Amino acid sequence: MEEEYCELYVDGGARGNPGPAACGYILKNSDGGIIESEGIYLGETTNNVAEYTGLLKGLQCARKHKVRALHIFSDSELMVKQIIGEYKVKSEKLEPLYYQIQRMLLSFDRWQIKHIPRALNKEADGLVNKVLDTKFGTDSLHKEYSTISEELDVDVVEQTDNDGKVSVGKILVEVVKSSRKGACEAGMQEGMCFVFSSVVPAGLCVYAAQSILPTVLAMQRDLSSDSPSVEVRCSNSECGAIFKLRKI
Repeated sequence: MEEEYCELYVDGGARGNPGPAACGYILKNSDGGIIESEGIYLGETTNNVAEYTGLLKGLQCARKHKVRALHIFSDSELMVKQIIGEYKVKSEKLEPLYYQIQRMLLSFDRWQIKHIPRALNKEADGLVNKVLDTKFGTDSLHKEYSTISEELDVDVVEQTDNDGKVSVGKILVEVVKSSRKGACEAGMQEGMCFVFSSVVPAGLCVYAAQSILPTVLAMQRDLSSDSPSVEVRCSNSECGAIFKLRKI
């Protein structure tokens, strides 16, 4: 089965941190039909490991179905910001999962990941709680404390020089206006994100990279802490894509 465009909703949680944990994912086609969904018991682990495992299992499912373009949705702000490079991964338990996910993302032609409120992720959250309710009963606590545990693992990415001052940093590039249909082989779509550090991220066409790089380099040399965001238009006049750049 080959899908041109799919949506992946993922979730994970533990009752206790660490505690009995589960993850879930739902893979949908472009019409909203469910291709595959699963809730998986993980044993004793943390909320964050469960969230990452849900994403990993969902990506494996998408690859199995030969998905080429993927929109990923998660209610874990920490995980989303770590995947796009806005936060760095400090946890030794998360690092192996993080690198597995990054390698797997390279197998897709196009992908983006967005943070959504838990209210918009009810189906995946329901899979997690169904697994835990079946195993331990409905009177155990649901995942209402994950925000606290996530905050403990947050560290914004910064690079410093020998004097401890912020020097060349990372730049987050977000597509805020999609390319016109058929005008871009890379298929720039609103919400896609790329992180520039010392290398150019994969997934950008020549025109987009040519447009963005001068501004990226200027922003990386700017040592001010309140550097404003900048919008850049693709140099391909037929494309129409607009990128928003900001320091992270």
